Amino acid sequence: MSFYIGQGNFDPSLFPATTGFSADISPPGNFLFSFLDTIDGRLFRAGYVLRQTGNRLTLFSPEATEIFDRAARRKIDQVSTIANQNLERLLQPVIGVRRLLELVSGRVQSQNIHFTSRLDKTVCRAEINQYTMDRFNPFFTIQLQSLTGYENEFQILEQQLSAGPVHPAVPVDLLSHLNLLETFHGYYIRPSLDSSLSAGSALRRILQDYLQVILKNRDGVLKNIDTECLHDFRVYLRRSRTLLNLFRQWLPAEKILRAKQDLTDVFRQTNLLRDLDVYLLLEPEYRQMLPETLKAGIDPLFRRLRHQQKTELNRVQQWLAQPETETRLQTWQDFLASGLEFTPEMPETPELLNGLLDKRLRSLIRKGRLMHPETDAVSIHTVRIEAKKLRYFLDAFQPYFEPAASAELLKRLRKMQTSFGDFNDLSIQSRFILETIEKAAGRKTSSAYLAALGALAGIFHLRLSQSRDSLSADFERFDSKESRLIVSTLCGRGDQWQ
Repeated sequence: MSFYIGQGNFDPSLFPATTGFSADISPPGNFLFSFLDTIDGRLFRAGYVLRQTGNRLTLFSPEATEIFDRAARRKIDQVSTIANQNLERLLQPVIGVRRLLELVSGRVQSQNIHFTSRLDKTVCRAEINQYTMDRFNPFFTIQLQSLTGYENEFQILEQQLSAGPVHPAVPVDLLSHLNLLETFHGYYIRPSLDSSLSAGSALRRILQDYLQVILKNRDGVLKNIDTECLHDFRVYLRRSRTLLNLFRQWLPAEKILRAKQDLTDVFRQTNLLRDLDVYLLLEPEYRQMLPETLKAGIDPLFRRLRHQQKTELNRVQQWLAQPETETRLQTWQDFLASGLEFTPEMPETPELLNGLLDKRLRSLIRKGRLMHPETDAVSIHTVRIEAKKLRYFLDAFQPYFEPAASAELLKRLRKMQTSFGDFNDLSIQSRFILETIEKAAGRKTSSAYLAALGALAGIFHLRLSQSRDSLSADFERFDSKESRLIVSTLCGRGDQWQ
């Protein structure tokens, strides 16, 4: 499969008769279309382009192959709304619960071409898509598909196209061609660190990048673009606070205390809204857990949650838009813009970063080794937070460490974090369901509602027990001889790190 983009309108003379093939061109089909992606460009970054034309959904892969959903709903806003299970399974790891948004729309005229030899054998196929949009000049794409046994003919057609006014491309070049990349700008971190920078200069650049993501996702929350804008808003507030805390002993104490307090205050204002968003995102999963006879019983819970989420979203939006909140974020922005003033005692970059890595690892391992089968959820959460601090540090400063070793340590850390994160999520959900049952017991409540809640409580109790059983083993796999050797490589200590 080969993919090409050309300016203007498609001209059949791109395939002249001198190639030795005749071209059978189908009548054009005209459709309204739209390109879809998440607000942070997750499909684009994975090399995919998703196009909807009426009730047909087409996913163009990095190799320019296509996967179709011919029974797509009129409104596709999440992976769960995609009917084609193969397409849904492929997109789920890329998009997750992110909302799909329309990036651009217009009309597309599609035609198929069958190239036949003098013996009237089909030797190659092509699909032509002519795009017309209000804000852009017209352009077209050609997808050339080879057929088994006719590879030479395919190469002849490829050479013919390469000599014409089109250029070889990959599907994501469509979005670059339409200047749509700015749509994603600021919603995610683009690697920009140069390891020649001092640790202090690097920290400042990292925090400035994080601030842009915070501000962009705050706008996303204010416009209610996607519930995950709030998630990313909170993640980068937390990452910023964590990195500040790591470097606090070499920064002015008063300024750091003020900055950390501002970040914490903004974060806490969104706690309830994020919890409500998560519960609503989990609604399909909750219903799937229940037998058919109890699925309807859970309706009152989600009606209440949707009403509560709407009220809380309105409160958070008002709080984020008020001058006091703007002042907090502007103070943080000014603090970063003026430069971070480090004390003279701050070590040189290699010694500093190696020391911070060593400190974070020892703290995680010390607390993790205290776990036992009866360890309470609060102590387990403490280990999870230590793992997050280490992850945030490595994510930020990975360019300063040996690439293969740092990538392997991050891989092991993420695997352990997933286990601890699952346990934390189950703990929160289990506690939420039990609290809901307790509140419902004192009211006039239907038996179907209480039965559904009771069933969920039992399922979460079982899953929580199973998750707890695996925590120690997952931690021990991270706290292994192999991991210590990786750390020794990163810290430049041979095999001496223990």
